[in-house]
Amino acid sequence: MVSYLYFSESGRQPEQKNAFNFGLETREVEKKLDIGYLSQVNSITGTLGSALLNNLPTIIDIPAFRTIPSKNGLATEVEIHPDGRNLHNVIHTILSQRNNHLEPLQEFVRSLFPQYREIIAPNIVEADSSHYAEIQLRDVMENTIPLSACGAGVGQLILLASLVILRSEPTIFLMDEPHSFLHPEAELNLVLFLKKYDKHYYFVTTHSTTIINAADSNRVLLCTFENNETKIRTLTQTTGITEIFQEIGLRNADIALANKILFVEGEAEALVNLWL
Repeated sequence: MVSYLYFSESGRQPEQKNAFNFGLETREVEKKLDIGYLSQVNSITGTLGSALLNNLPTIIDIPAFRTIPSKNGLATEVEIHPDGRNLHNVIHTILSQRNNHLEPLQEFVRSLFPQYREIIAPNIVEADSSHYAEIQLRDVMENTIPLSACGAGVGQLILLASLVILRSEPTIFLMDEPHSFLHPEAELNLVLFLKKYDKHYYFVTTHSTTIINAADSNRVLLCTFENNETKIRTLTQTTGITEIFQEIGLRNADIALANKILFVEGEAEALVNLWL
């Protein structure tokens, strides 16, 4: 089961020229947005496929498996690969230009991790004279910690936030399991961050109850596999958020440390517990 979330400014839908069917299973979305597929459509329908292709915003598919290396062989790069493979080089390149393009990223990291003062990405020269770019975080005590020595969630948040911040034009982001390596508070802050950058469109697949709860209920789709096909329902077509939590195997005890809780008003009523 996967829940789809579409984040955007409250009440705002993409312009008609950019609209397409939101109720698609992941592989179908990828197929519909595949350039080769659109080319086939164009050959059959003439200008229809071309118009769709030319008017869609840029699409960035962020995979579930995002492995950020400990450093990059130094090179000038300005566009981050969605899996994070060149994150060090891009951050190094932009910081070297001494502009403020990454200030929103600096503020985001400081808000989540007050112990860090700023992100830096110096040119590291090894003993063999090879050059590397390495993201480091400078803390409030002026110590520098390599990103690889920080928690995995720190790197994931820097990657996801950088991808969003550095896109100046409206972009469609397909995010697969963005909550990987994040604790609940970081997941919530990620959702709030995405909503802040509402010029973009976000399609999120997740099993995270925190992200599902943080999303607007009218933007949540429940996807289940039944009778050899994917079934997609809106939240209003289900029994509510409870059904979604049941689908992902969440129990009351996972949240409240007990499957059932009885609230009573006084000591006398508490005695009822003896017979339960």
